[in-house]
Amino acid sequence: MAWAEARAEASSVRVDAQEVPVNGNWFEYKMAEGEYVYCPIVIEDNGRLDVSVQINFEGYHYVGLLDQNYEVIKREPIDGKGAASPTIINYSYYLTPGTYYVRVESYNGSQGFFKIKATFEKSTVEDENTNINFQTALPYIEPQVSGFLSSLNSGGTGTGKLPERSQNFADYYLLEAKAGTYDVQLTGANPESNFDCIIYDAGYQQVTHEYGESYFSVDLKDGTYYFCILSADRITGDYNLQINPPEEEPEPEIAIPKIELAVGETTELTTDSSSDNINWGSTDPSVIVVSNTGTVMGLKSGTAWAAGIPTDGSPIILYQISVQ
Repeated sequence: MAWAEARAEASSVRVDAQEVPVNGNWFEYKMAEGEYVYCPIVIEDNGRLDVSVQINFEGYHYVGLLDQNYEVIKREPIDGKGAASPTIINYSYYLTPGTYYVRVESYNGSQGFFKIKATFEKSTVEDENTNINFQTALPYIEPQVSGFLSSLNSGGTGTGKLPERSQNFADYYLLEAKAGTYDVQLTGANPESNFDCIIYDAGYQQVTHEYGESYFSVDLKDGTYYFCILSADRITGDYNLQINPPEEEPEPEIAIPKIELAVGETTELTTDSSSDNINWGSTDPSVIVVSNTGTVMGLKSGTAWAAGIPTDGSPIILYQISVQ
């Protein structure tokens, strides 16, 4: 537990304390009457910041968490009961890199000791938070894409949205779709995480808005679509997006006619091809020969294929010939 030396500004109201390390150890400070104490916490990556503030003095005061622009993430009044019954406030948010502040505010003469401890869990996703709108959308790359989103709100009843200019609440991905039904899977590293997904067409018109659904299906036409992943709650963080394309229809099996011939026997090959000119040939001229008019003759025992190639580009004609 470390003591913090503080520097009061000329107004004798704001006090800048030493940085709180994110190592899980308690940081202790004594607030004087009339002071606003700012305790900075620096995080260098996307991830989850957990902060505990323990108030050991009596009296009414405020405790809050601020972002790097000094905008309030959460601020709440505390009625301290003293060291015998300390008040503990906990914060847990998914945040982007920056300097954050725990601010403890003296009110109506309140003063005394308080402690802070902080831990940080780095995101496992390399996300530079750049695909934040339609113009910066990243192409969807199979089998899945991953990202990180900040906590949307400050938690609790009636609390507001986190400051927008310091956080990332939306990621956009670009998909070139073929007509069909797409199965979408949107899951978070935290089982309690909550994300929304909005799909837009090439004209930025909304196709669907899925609220907190981990699995859903959507019918798309041929064209360009944008998948927007949104923070939907305080618990967000890392996510994985998997877009499964429609199953391709199997190619229909082509039924190849089979003909049995004796050695020296001939037969005429018939076809419903639209072409008047067909170039016939044999895959094994030692077993069968085929004339230009489609007459096939068996030469020796074996199996070969008679192939006809229409000159107008129609499908190739195949016969399986077995010579006994």
